[in-house]
Amino acid sequence: MAISSIVPVSIDQEIFLVKKITAEFSDSTTKIGVEWKDADEPVEVILERKEFASGKTKRAFKVNLSAFLGLYLINKAQLRFKNEPGIFYAAKRYYDVGSFGEPTHSENMMHLKEELARQMSIQMAVKMFNQAAQSNKISIHGAIYWASSTELTIYLQTQGLQVATAFLLEVTDGPSKGLAWIVDPLMDDQKMRKFSGTNTAGSNDDFVGMTCDAFAHFTLHDSGMAFVPVDIQGQLHPVIEGSS
Repeated sequence: MAISSIVPVSIDQEIFLVKKITAEFSDSTTKIGVEWKDADEPVEVILERKEFASGKTKRAFKVNLSAFLGLYLINKAQLRFKNEPGIFYAAKRYYDVGSFGEPTHSENMMHLKEELARQMSIQMAVKMFNQAAQSNKISIHGAIYWASSTELTIYLQTQGLQVATAFLLEVTDGPSKGLAWIVDPLMDDQKMRKFSGTNTAGSNDDFVGMTCDAFAHFTLHDSGMAFVPVDIQGQLHPVIEGSS
């Protein structure tokens, strides 16, 4: 498949032919695992050569998904983009996994899949937390209950906490074949808020912050002390206002 339908706008960008890899939990009679699914056809994306952020193990690059087909967004609706500027996501890959030198493509993919599986676990935990709040009629950020004098409970907002959906992109052709990234929405740093750290939690004193603290505590309890979300950060979205 020739790469010809999109053109990078500067020498600081590079075109890759990639396939999208998604994951979902598979519940068999023996155990719960992760099922990986490859997109039917590869597509073209534009990736910036220079990372915009870097941590101890990963580098993050801006990727333009304007030509990406079958990108799943709200309610898994398939939207098609073609030569539309400004559709940028964050694409992260490992550069240090504790071994000597740059990790191989297979090592990078292994760690990316592990990270995506962890994100899926958090998504499941968020779902359980929102359901528990709803069934017990407990107000959380994004899901507000009002009780009137007649004890009528009105559910004003049903979204609750939300987690961005991530997926993998893997190069299918050329000298970089096998190179992969984990991709999720590119957030505005100026709008990001950090609710907890690696070793610090439970210190928020506003509604949204206390919701995040409650989510971490709930997940620790609900998982049987197996894991707890840390370094919780995100952006705030409007909540429906109401009164009793």
